[in-house]
Amino acid sequence: MKYFDICSKHTYTDRENKPINKWFKVGTLKETDDGKRFITLNLIPSESFFVFEQEARAESQPQQGSEPVINYDEAENNGTEETNTDNVPF
Repeated sequence: MKYFDICSKHTYTDRENKPINKWFKVGTLKETDDGKRFITLNLIPSESFFVFEQEARAESQPQQGSEPVINYDEAENNGTEETNTDNVPF
């Protein structure tokens, strides 16, 4: 099994105005010998999240169960219309 650190990068400047990168470990990605991957986040240590390669999508046909595409420029209702949540996958 291979282990990979999942990190978050924060940049700040020191007293000489030099940028310094600080890395914080936020979790671990584990890859099994047969190539399966999953992550454990430090915020939720008792839960594992499985990682899957994204499949290529045809531009004209969204896959069933795929995430909805929202065009925010066209969806300006400014709170005057009720939000439709029928297509939310969870």
